[in-house]
Amino acid sequence: KAITTDNSVLKTVWTNSISTAPNGWLVLGNSEYYALINPGNFKVINGTLPQDNDMKAITVSTATTQAFMDSRGLLWLVSPSGVVIYDRKTGQKTLLDMKSGLHGSNAVAVTEDTRHSMWVATDHGVSNITPLKQEDGSWAYTVRSFNDRDGLQPGPFNQRAIYCSRSGELLIGGQDGLDIINTLNLGDGNTKERPVFSGLVLFDHEVEVGEKIDGNVILEKALDMQGEISLAYHQNQFTIHMASDNGGVNNSTRFVYQLKGFNDKWIKTTAINPDITYMSLPSGSYTLCVRMLKDDGTMGDVESQLKITIGSPWYRSWWAWLCYLLIFLAVFFGWKPVVKWIKRPRTQHSQSPRGEQTKQTEESSEDDIEEAVLMDDEED
Repeated sequence: KAITTDNSVLKTVWTNSISTAPNGWLVLGNSEYYALINPGNFKVINGTLPQDNDMKAITVSTATTQAFMDSRGLLWLVSPSGVVIYDRKTGQKTLLDMKSGLHGSNAVAVTEDTRHSMWVATDHGVSNITPLKQEDGSWAYTVRSFNDRDGLQPGPFNQRAIYCSRSGELLIGGQDGLDIINTLNLGDGNTKERPVFSGLVLFDHEVEVGEKIDGNVILEKALDMQGEISLAYHQNQFTIHMASDNGGVNNSTRFVYQLKGFNDKWIKTTAINPDITYMSLPSGSYTLCVRMLKDDGTMGDVESQLKITIGSPWYRSWWAWLCYLLIFLAVFFGWKPVVKWIKRPRTQHSQSPRGEQTKQTEESSEDDIEEAVLMDDEED
């Protein structure tokens, strides 16, 4: 039986992929998102992505390269925009692209492995995505990406050229051949690796142990052994290199970190390198906490800490506050003597005429008394 736009409600005959849903329905990826077909009665349901508030900031291509429904009932639509994960029960839609950790936003293939973890291939990388159901029923996703630096071919990978065998081997086809990943060798996520602080960079300058910078030695021994650093206020732009105690870093997004005293949010290192960089960090005392990412994308339990102290600027240093105090005391206790010293000459000058006038008055009174006495004597 043929199913076309003429004899069914199917919107388009342009079909890019066909897979089977857990309930036995056929999932078609086409130029109008996707369609679901019941193979028993050939009922067709055309699917779309409702343009609600969750989708206003998301630009999604309607042309689906591959549509896939996983064992949870989540619908995965890969396209040149990335991969959209749609929960048809709750209506939740999530777009994962290069900003989410994929090696490129042009997603070309998707499948599920034997551990129910998802794999998405892009032009130049492969990502392992783990859905995590939250307490409120929504879904969160952890992304761990691999590329040619992890031993894969540089790509690009081909559309829909992906398959996971029953033994857990993931096969991905690209222009340079076939990559085979044993998904069971990724571990159970209970890694005991410890993050190591392997180096310090100040303004693009690699700081060596025992090196004097502005007259001070910042690293008296290896950074991981020292466990703390003290930087001047003008040295508040720095980068810390990360490694693990197993001697290597096989994935660029293996670390998550938190700077206590500045931000309580846990942040993943970038997909480019495992460095941790801070720009213009305010003066104060902080604790950098770093953990490894487990193989399932969650945080490890082993944590390394580095204490960081950023000094105060000169106008907030102890000697600056001492100067402020001395100036205040000088002004507070010194203004009265100064005022008296200024007013003293004016007081003496104003009193001298008054004194001379009083003296003249007294002398005049004495003369009048003497003259009166003489007049009385003459009358007698």
